[in-house]
Amino acid sequence: MKNTKKVGIILLVLSLILIIMLILMITLLNKMKSTDYNNNTEFEKQILYEANKNIEKVSNRNKYYVVQDIVNTYMKYINNLKKEDIKDKNTALYSILDKEYILEFNINENNIGEKFNLYTSNEKVYIDDIYELEKDISINIFFIYGTTINSNEAFKLIVKTDSKNNTFSVFPAEYIDRYGYSYSSNNDEIKIDDKEIEPNNYNIFEYKNINNDQMIVYYFEDLKNKVFEKDKLYQVLDEEYKNKKFANIQEYNNYLENIKSFIMQRNIVNYQINKFDNYTQYVCIDQMGKYYIFNETGVMDYTVILDTYTIELPQFTEQYNNSTDAEKVLLNIQKVFQAINDGDYEYVYNKLDNTFKQNNFPTLISFENYIKQNFYENNKVGYSNYKTSGDLHIYTLSITDNNNSNNSIEKDFIMQLKEETDFVMSFNV
Repeated sequence: MKNTKKVGIILLVLSLILIIMLILMITLLNKMKSTDYNNNTEFEKQILYEANKNIEKVSNRNKYYVVQDIVNTYMKYINNLKKEDIKDKNTALYSILDKEYILEFNINENNIGEKFNLYTSNEKVYIDDIYELEKDISINIFFIYGTTINSNEAFKLIVKTDSKNNTFSVFPAEYIDRYGYSYSSNNDEIKIDDKEIEPNNYNIFEYKNINNDQMIVYYFEDLKNKVFEKDKLYQVLDEEYKNKKFANIQEYNNYLENIKSFIMQRNIVNYQINKFDNYTQYVCIDQMGKYYIFNETGVMDYTVILDTYTIELPQFTEQYNNSTDAEKVLLNIQKVFQAINDGDYEYVYNKLDNTFKQNNFPTLISFENYIKQNFYENNKVGYSNYKTSGDLHIYTLSITDNNNSNNSIEKDFIMQLKEETDFVMSFNV
């Protein structure tokens, strides 16, 4: 009996020890689990900072367009200050200004209209560059540089985002100038705090997942804006293309005026993406068959080629080399009508057979006048008959007015293929 009692006491003690050990283990596990993405220990935070301490150009398209939307919101609220029918206009702008800026520059809802009397009531910003500094796990600082579209003035802004609360705040240019902050500053020089940004009715942002279809739209809209901004399009033209396409700035200006006449009515209807080592290429076609080739080296960082005939593009050359002679002639005819539709009469003139040229169009002006009088402003080509005669390829073309399908003409195009991708041609006058 005494032995049984002793065994019971021993079992009880062992049970208590086991329970205590389990409690300690659970407590330890809970502490370990409490360290997550939004609540890291100081040690873990320090490791992350060391990995992301540089101020770098934004390479993530989703981040880029979040920041762009914030800039658009900022400009909208500034523009609204001049509108009488907006009731909350002062509150809206005040609510997205960072508290550090508000305190330092003595901003309140009563004086904000005077402080931000900066632009006309419909000013917009074209963004040139966005740079990023990761201040904390959830706090990012973005340096935005651009140009105002209407007044053509330099624009800069700092945007602070809080990914934990999906909130943002802004630091206008005067704050940036006072401290001399820029994308080239050292991380340690940026004294903007890493406190959370409390949400209100005006400072919430949403993340976007930008797919390729949306990216194409963004690039084409950006191209349209550049067409109407002084020298903007010229600056992003591929260097080889620009030098071969335009002998002088006047030729470029003439081409620009031609683009302005139709570009706003165009949309991309088809595209192809090609991946290369140092860039991504988007080959786009609008509803009228015009090509736009964007070579992207970063988000909204690109050069553009505006046709497929001025310079030899590798993928088009490969397609040409793998084609039959009849197919090569068709590809060349497409180039010819791209050039005619672009108003690039010199390209076509240089492809005319010399004898045909001397007999019919002794000057470029005479050829240009003929094309303008006998073809359409925008030509669409169909093919009804094909034959050969020696080394000559003859296609009967049905040429339709792309702006009015009731109008059409027929022309026989005669082409002789030369070395590599070269050719000469003539047609019935």
